[in-house]
Amino acid sequence: ELLNGHFIDDAGALSDLGQSIATNPDISDELRDIPFALELAEASVELTDRDPRALATLASIQFHSGDVAAAVSTQRKAWKLVKSKHKQEYRRVLRTYQEAAQRASIR
Repeated sequence: ELLNGHFIDDAGALSDLGQSIATNPDISDELRDIPFALELAEASVELTDRDPRALATLASIQFHSGDVAAAVSTQRKAWKLVKSKHKQEYRRVLRTYQEAAQRASIR
């Protein structure tokens, strides 16, 4: 069960923990549990009902897991929902994912 019930209702904690598991350079690739990080991020999205920050975190983890197409789709949703003062940053990340997807399709 997800964290044995700990933080199960704390979307921010779930999102932050998932992001840390997926991207923390102190976690070796052998110990990195991307499926668990995705599970945490997905739970955060479910709790927040389309919160752009939770969606952006999920997109980041999808990207780090190699699912670039899903990352593009999820980040696009986050970009559409985020307040205008953050649009530029979310768009920059979206472009990064789109460029990676394009490079992958060329190979």
